[in-house]
Amino acid sequence: MRAAPGRSYYLGDNPVALHNDQKFGPYGNLGLSVPGIQLYLPLSADLVLCAFCPSIFGKAREAYDKGMQAARTEAFSAFSAGRISAEWMRKTIETAKRSVAPQTEMLRHFEEGSAYPATNDLMDFNNSLEVKYASRFIVCKNSDFALAKRFVKEFPNAQGGKIQVN
Repeated sequence: MRAAPGRSYYLGDNPVALHNDQKFGPYGNLGLSVPGIQLYLPLSADLVLCAFCPSIFGKAREAYDKGMQAARTEAFSAFSAGRISAEWMRKTIETAKRSVAPQTEMLRHFEEGSAYPATNDLMDFNNSLEVKYASRFIVCKNSDFALAKRFVKEFPNAQGGKIQVN
């Protein structure tokens, strides 16, 4: 991922951050061969290397394909029944494509292996993972530690209470 304009990625003393949205009961959900695993490694202030379990994008691609097929089928059925014109059917399908454009763009970048432009929310997510995994320090090219300070205040035991932000 490429940093949002005017933002920088944090780099912590333990830079490889793991995340998983799936829950697996008492055994945990973090590990290299665990379904749904996501790995993040800052390469520079502007780039983070992301490695995701193939199931993540397989599910995203499947959901996109099913959604678009449903929109096409519904629009064509309405056209065939004479409820809408051909022009309206085309506009309906174009609207469906625009509604999933952000997901489509993300899938395209990950399938090509190109840098996806991060939103501010994604920047906050990645930087909070760096703070979570840090044990002693984090650095930031822009010296913007507001997120780190907020994270440490809200989750004082996340790093075993070792990291301080001054």
